[in-house]
Amino acid sequence: MELLEDAQKLPSNSAGEKPDFKGKVALITGSGGGLGRIYALQFAAQGARVVVNDLINPDDTVREIKKMGGEAVGVKASAEDGDVVVKAAIDAYGRIDII
Repeated sequence: MELLEDAQKLPSNSAGEKPDFKGKVALITGSGGGLGRIYALQFAAQGARVVVNDLINPDDTVREIKKMGGEAVGVKASAEDGDVVVKAAIDAYGRIDII
């Protein structure tokens, strides 16, 4: 308990620098829904161009990113078909910076 009480007396950590992914390309598998979708939206909000990969439906996430002013393309393929997913990202943006 003593350690907990001491820790509560410490000041808060500083917020640090805000992430900036402007000009970066993020390939996010499983980003049609769930956590992958949240990651895609957050990378887009920080300026990344996002490759939304999902086996079922990448289009809803792509539309949502574009609606918020971001840039995104969808790749409907299994993440196990890595060559297809990577080729689509390279074709769309010329490179991948974040996977």
